Amino acid sequence: VPAGGRRRTVVWAAVEVTAVVAVIAATTGVAHFAFGRTVQQGPPRLSEKPGAFTVPLNLCELISAADVKRLLPAVKAPGQRTNRGGCQWMSPGIGLEVQPASTDKQWGKSPRQAHELFVNQRNGTRPSGQIGWSWSDIRAAMRSARTTGPLTVKPAGDEAFGYDLYENRKTGRLEQSHVVLRVDNLVLDVAYTVVDGSKDGPAIQTGAHTAATWVAQALNKQKARG
Repeated sequence: VPAGGRRRTVVWAAVEVTAVVAVIAATTGVAHFAFGRTVQQGPPRLSEKPGAFTVPLNLCELISAADVKRLLPAVKAPGQRTNRGGCQWMSPGIGLEVQPASTDKQWGKSPRQAHELFVNQRNGTRPSGQIGWSWSDIRAAMRSARTTGPLTVKPAGDEAFGYDLYENRKTGRLEQSHVVLRVDNLVLDVAYTVVDGSKDGPAIQTGAHTAATWVAQALNKQKARG
């Protein structure tokens, strides 16, 4: 359970995920094109040498307070670090997270190893019609949800894919969108959650991708500084 009291239970054919969505093929297609998701082209450039990120970063520093406010207008507290080494920002009905994409240590590994982790994360993201999750800090009670498989997204970092989570029983609305991205030797999962009905599906997807872009830009700046 991450620091800050968040609790999430996900049941997905023995695969643990952080919260995602599946929707019927037609709906997924609509979301895909409405979000402007595009296929990345060309193989990644990979190195076997240790990457740019050799020690743990404070992921709360990757998104500025002003940018967080753009996605969570009612946020009052700074980002809270989680016990997985990530960060989460919370307000009633809306949450934003940046988490390492794996519980395995990534710091000091090579870009090629990170690419392999990224591919494993993408291959392990499968549609499921029945998962359960909750997030008490944003007033999201336990709910049933459906998850998508991996979705192609606009470029973010060196590689990226998305996946989404839809409420399963009452509204059928998209409530959470993820972008998993790799920058050099680091793979992160950025999630934007809106359960209060204040944003529609495309806006939630756009919010997740916008946050992922901020994260990628911040990581590339740190990489450039050495």
